[in-house]
Amino acid sequence: MVALVIGETTFEGAFDSETAVRLLTENAAAFPALLSLFVADLIRKESDVAYITHRDLMPIFASFPELEAFHVRGSGYTWEGTMPFRPFVHAALRTLVFESGGLSPSIIRAVGECELPALEHLEFYFGDENYDGGATVEDIAWLLGGEKFPNLRHLGLRDAPNQDEIAAAAAHAPIVARLESLDLSLGTLGDEGAAALLAGQPLTHLKKLDLHHHYMSEEMTHRLLETLPGVEVNVEGRSEPHIWNGEAHRYIAISE
Repeated sequence: MVALVIGETTFEGAFDSETAVRLLTENAAAFPALLSLFVADLIRKESDVAYITHRDLMPIFASFPELEAFHVRGSGYTWEGTMPFRPFVHAALRTLVFESGGLSPSIIRAVGECELPALEHLEFYFGDENYDGGATVEDIAWLLGGEKFPNLRHLGLRDAPNQDEIAAAAAHAPIVARLESLDLSLGTLGDEGAAALLAGQPLTHLKKLDLHHHYMSEEMTHRLLETLPGVEVNVEGRSEPHIWNGEAHRYIAISE
């Protein structure tokens, strides 16, 4: 696979998405075999994810009709009222990943209007509502119903403050029955969400269930492992709620 990774674009630590996209698409002929693209591969010391913004990503898909994998990192996907990601048609795209500390619900809904017949791998990092996140189960209802993306085999609904609610919705979602792997990691999953997963449709067909960075009890993690002996279940990274002013608070792994 011919892949291109776009990292830091300025010395100030900000990511100049507009220039990166313009230079790439204007020179698309120089990359005739490009199949995989990662936009904004910045690490924490270069920029917090919340400050990586994007203006208009759509020219990429028009310029690279053979692109198979697209991964974008950053929060603040809206810019001056403009949607940088809008519904589009692409025959070759197999992997689509939005890695964010706060993914706008409008982006998630826009993906639901795309025509991506080859899509096999989809990941949403929901993130914090303080950084443009705040997606609810209703925002992914179109996905959970299973009518979109018939070739989808991996689904990541990650980094969610409402991970228990998402897990409960996934427990009965038609889409899950044809997945090979399900990723509900990096969020605030607790015993309530895990119990909903176990009480829902069988998950024994999965090859992998990723739940790492969670707030489940040791008893619940053991129960998951015992119930799904043939599934690779990742329950690493158990955290305890933070008690503040007498209330328990859970935190997602990636926000700012």
